[in-house]
Amino acid sequence: LSQDTSKPIVSIESLKKQSEIEHSEDDTYLGVLLDSAIDSAEVATNRKLYPSVIAGSWSKFESVVYLPYGEVSA
Repeated sequence: LSQDTSKPIVSIESLKKQSEIEHSEDDTYLGVLLDSAIDSAEVATNRKLYPSVIAGSWSKFESVVYLPYGEVSA
């Protein structure tokens, strides 16, 4: 699994503005909390919020393949 996280869903700056935090002392900690919140949302919704590449393999041909994630675009 690889994810393109180059475009953040929520920036640290917007998180700080929403939370009315003016200093930069806890930016690293806020980043960890933000990543954790995104991970939790992905698990709860069974969706990837960032564009992701997921590779899979099967031992035999199947006429139907059920993917472990939500909607897929190719």
